[in-house]
Amino acid sequence: MHVTAIIAAGGTGRRLGAAVPKQLLELGGRSILERSVEAFASHPRVTDVIVALPADLAASPPDWLR
Repeated sequence: MHVTAIIAAGGTGRRLGAAVPKQLLELGGRSILERSVEAFASHPRVTDVIVALPADLAASPPDWLR
């Protein structure tokens, strides 16, 4: 069975008041989004991971996501 994981990472985090979008906030040296992608990518049944980002972030995604 093939499974595609879709991560909706479109928030800006405005209410959070952080300097970066909330999906890029770091916890323990890695961003929340990076941890989410890794969790799905390491699952044996997940064959693809799709990340939906806001347009401005999608135009210049983090290097590890390319």
